[in-house]
Formats: sequence, C-alpha cells, structure tokens
Amino acid sequence: MQARIRNWMHWAICLIASPIILFGFRSPPPETKHAVFSRILNPTYRDWLQDPGTNYVYQIPASPIGVLFLAHGCGRSALVYWDAHSGCPSCRGLPEERAFVISAIEHRFAVIAISSTGVCWNLDDDQENVVRILDDWIGQHGLHELPVVALGSSTGGWFVSRIAGYRVRFEAIVLVVAEGRFGGRVNVTERYPPVMFVHMVKDVVRARRIRADMEELQRGGVEVAEVECGEVPISDGYFAVRIPVVDVVTSKKIVAALVANGSLTSRRVMKQDARWFDWSLVLEERNLLPPQLREHVEQELNVAFAFHEFSSHPGPEILQWLGLHVQARNVSRH
Repeated sequence: MQARIRNWMHWAICLIASPIILFGFRSPPPETKHAVFSRILNPTYRDWLQDPGTNYVYQIPASPIGVLFLAHGCGRSALVYWDAHSGCPSCRGLPEERAFVISAIEHRFAVIAISSTGVCWNLDDDQENVVRILDDWIGQHGLHELPVVALGSSTGGWFVSRIAGYRVRFEAIVLVVAEGRFGGRVNVTERYPPVMFVHMVKDVVRARRIRADMEELQRGGVEVAEVECGEVPISDGYFAVRIPVVDVVTSKKIVAALVANGSLTSRRVMKQDARWFDWSLVLEERNLLPPQLREHVEQELNVAFAFHEFSSHPGPEILQWLGLHVQARNVSRH
C-alpha cells in the first residue's frame, strides 16, 4: 500500500521498511508555529581543547529522554543552532536551525551540535573529534544511560551516515538534503540504525539517489523513512514568523519588494533559487536588509524555493519519528 498525504506546506511520506508500513504526519503551516522569540534556548559553548579550532554547543533540558547530535552543513557551524546568549555570545541562530532546536528541547532531547574542523565535514579530520567529544560530554553530564540519535544536514548528513554503525551507536539517524554513504567501509547490517531521509521536491537528482539508498538499506534489513518538503508560498508575515528580529511591517515590505522585482510568482512562490540571482539588491535599496540578517533572509528564501536547505517545517515528523526509536530503546532497557 502506498499513499501520499498533502498538507499545507509539504508532502510528508514515511516508509517503514520490511514490511513497509506507510503513515503520514500533518504539520501546522509556519504561521501557526510557536513564536520565534523563545526563552527556551539556553546554550553553553565549549572549545574542544584537544583540537584548537573545534567547538561545540549544547543544551540539556530537565529529565532528557535522549541525546541528539547535530551535524551542520558546509559553511556553517555549531553556532547556527542557538541565538546569541550569555552562555554562547558567538551563537548566531539561523531561523530554521534555532526553530528545530526549540522543538527538540521541548521534546526533551539533550542537544549537542559539534563544528567541523573545515568548511565541510571530512571523515579523516572530524570523526575522531566527534567520537571523543560525544563520549566525554555524555560522561560529564551523566547521560550514558540515554539513547543517542543524530541529524545531519547536507555534508553533515553524509558524515553522520559514515560514522553510524561504524564508530558511534545511534538508535536512529536523520539525513537532511543528503544522500548517505552506505557502501565501502560502512557495512549495512542489522546493527545499522533506522534512517530517515528529508529532501526537497525540486532536487530530483538527489531524490533519485536517496531512493536508491533506501532500496539498498531495505535489502539489508534496515528501517527507512522519507519526508519530502515542497515549496512554501511567501505570505506577508512569512519573515516575521521565522526570523525573531523582523516584525510584521518589515516582513510585508520585504515581500512587496520581492514582488516588485519579479522574484515571486502570482502564487507567491520563488521563481528561482536565491543563490543564483541578486535578490538582496532591491532590499538594500529600500534599507530592508541589515548585513547581519542577509543569511537569515536567504535561508528562508531557500526553504520557500525547496531545492537545498535545512528546514524546520518537517520538525514534528522528524522528532516524533526519533522519539519513537528513543522510546523503544528506553523500554528495551527495562
């Protein structure tokens, strides 16, 4: 049996393998999500003293149910998951990452994000750091009895797929806008964790690779799930809902400027990838784009276009799925 469930903002399909059980999750549209201003975020920053230049940021809620390791995409770092805070003055909270962490903390995950040593993740340079940081941090905070899960974005997803079942025991992993690497040194066996793939509707090449990965994993008896994110229409309040320092009036002005320069269709959908045209010029001319917000606005344009970006919109699906595997692990221990 196969089915697709269309909701406000994206298609969500979860395929649980061998046997395949399909079930769809419904997420609220972005406008109904919790306020972007949050008192939930309370990060702690640490340098990894054994390798200067490597750092990590974490937050542990009361009575955590599990540990969630986050691996960022190229050009980003652990600092993008939390807002600037006394415990992490350098944090710069990109809107999608911070929204996801808020939800993860609300689901009582102890969250740790680790920075790669370079612009992108490198297995030879980074795996030892990640393994040691996770081991030390889990031990320091008495979390060794908790199940560990992971989410990696773009090259972070590739990295997570390589260390899972090989260097780190994860109960489940989520690969966002990333196909994994499951051949070669990674031996897909019963010990490999369940995998959820989250990708975007316009990246058809990656979708094809992901579905090939899913078939490979299923043949090895590994549980798989899939969530596909569709285009997001840009409403007048879109940027105010997603970016903490943007108010509704400014959001409307940003949208009006994008409409005026022909960036949006009649359905308020992005005509092209924001990475490939100078969308910022019209906003700068109207004094609507402070330099410190450029990356934030571009991320939301990327989410709306639905080609390649981390998105918090499927966060409820992701966290419910991870929670099921954490719960199963906790039950099996008692």
